[in-house]
Amino acid sequence: MPRLDAFNLILKAVLLALIACSWMSMGVLSDCNPAVANSFLKGVEGAASSLADGLISAAFSALMVEEKKPAPVNTGS
Repeated sequence: MPRLDAFNLILKAVLLALIACSWMSMGVLSDCNPAVANSFLKGVEGAASSLADGLISAAFSALMVEEKKPAPVNTGS
């Protein structure tokens, strides 16, 4: 289970970073030109979407069990 604990810690750190960046960008962009703010937010949305896709794929990959093949046996014949 240490692998899952490490994954949870990384997930929490990434989510905290996303929340902090979103909150800060809204505060900074409140006085900005709306066209520039929309363009910036579309870029952030694309990055967040890609990050979420990667995290979801990694989570499912971590849950999959690897198929183990039996070792070849030398019968000596």
